[in-house]
Amino acid sequence: MVIILGLLLYATPAAAQAGHQHARATDSAGAEALVGAAPAEAPLDRVGVAPRRLTGYVMTDSSIWTARNAWLSDSAAAEATYGHISTWDTSGVTDMSYLFCTESRISTKCKTAAASFNEDISAWDTSGVTTIYRMFYYASAFNQDLGWCMDDDAYLWSAFSGTPCAETSCGVYEKEQGTCAPTSAPTTSPAPTVTPAPTVTPLIADDSTIRTAVALWLSDRAAAEAMHGHISTWETAQVTDMSYLFFRDSTFDEDISAWDTSGVTTMDEMFEGAQSFNRPIGGWRVDRVTRMYHMFGAAKAFNQPIGNWSVGAVTQLENMFRAASAFNNPIGDWWVDKVNDMSRMFEDASAFNQPLSSWRVESVTDMKEMFQGAKAFNQDLGAWRIDTVTNMREMFQRAKAFDQDLGWCVDYRVHMDDAFDSTACEWTSCGVTHGICWGRDKNRSGVSLVVVIVICLILAICVPLAVSFCFLAGTFGSCSKHKKTPSSPSSSDKV
Repeated sequence: MVIILGLLLYATPAAAQAGHQHARATDSAGAEALVGAAPAEAPLDRVGVAPRRLTGYVMTDSSIWTARNAWLSDSAAAEATYGHISTWDTSGVTDMSYLFCTESRISTKCKTAAASFNEDISAWDTSGVTTIYRMFYYASAFNQDLGWCMDDDAYLWSAFSGTPCAETSCGVYEKEQGTCAPTSAPTTSPAPTVTPAPTVTPLIADDSTIRTAVALWLSDRAAAEAMHGHISTWETAQVTDMSYLFFRDSTFDEDISAWDTSGVTTMDEMFEGAQSFNRPIGGWRVDRVTRMYHMFGAAKAFNQPIGNWSVGAVTQLENMFRAASAFNNPIGDWWVDKVNDMSRMFEDASAFNQPLSSWRVESVTDMKEMFQGAKAFNQDLGAWRIDTVTNMREMFQRAKAFDQDLGWCVDYRVHMDDAFDSTACEWTSCGVTHGICWGRDKNRSGVSLVVVIVICLILAICVPLAVSFCFLAGTFGSCSKHKKTPSSPSSSDKV
């Protein structure tokens, strides 16, 4: 009995060790680059399965793009840095939109290299993700069963359009009342009343049809999408006039960054009063546009980088950012040499404070109220050539932070009423002289200083010569006048 008991005690550790080795082998075979197991409190990600919390690099909304680009460029090098893409810890990511989109015409984030992407990323933690908008848009090779469980308020529109697994939403589910259920239509509009057909041909717009289509979109988005496709996909290459398109629509905020604006010549009041619009449109081609009057007037949310726009053909910038209270992006590299009207351009643009010193404003005639109420603006404009300006009335009025020594000499004929009222440099008129201007540099010229000097030199030389000549001429004339002439003999002298 003692011998049997001893054998049992000896066998137990050996069996335990063998089981442990078997578990290690199984784990090693099943997870190539994983270290550690998911904590018990990890939220459900794959339906009914806790997500694997992967040790190593924790992705964020910013870093995941760097890693994605690296993977699409050289997957082996990316794996050496971040680990295999299937093991990435995405618990810090909230936005996965466009991540593997291939259609660069839709967004600059899309890469054609994603067309061959077909990695299993089902272990990704999407518990914090709020949008996968167009994540796999036309990623034609992607055909995975992801098994993700997304919150019911996550934005899934067109996430899998153009993929082989689009019909099954690539295994993505939505939570409904705390449990996961298959998402009904992640590739269609979230509007409950209309289910757009997946084969809708995007609108090919011209100056007439785009106005009708936009009006329908703003009044009944679902109907517009069913008829024309999503507004982001509309073909606008034939459109020349986009003025007033979203005029005073306070709710519009769709991504129209892929619109082709290369033929557009007029954008007057396009987003005037569009208080919610704040989408990236910095990639638009606007080199044919001549008018941007009131384009972002009262577009209170807009604050996107548009500094790369080529505005060389524009003549009207009047009211462009008037009351665009959030806008504060650099536009100092704009070529504005053809612009003749900048009146009220930044009026009440309360956040704007960007350098504009390199602007060539020689063609501008009207700057009235240009920075009125732009309470943050305080940039040096002393290099501006304001020769042609005829109206500067209230130009900086209520620009409370403005405190520059401009050094301008403004012709007395230019209207400058209340130009510097309520500025920090009001008592010095911000270094501006308003009167008769002789010089050219930094001011309005009356007569070139060089010309004046030349005239003075000529006069200094010529006047004394002229006086001397007149004096000499007068002297000779006097001598001739008094010269004695022979008189005829008198009668007494006759014999």
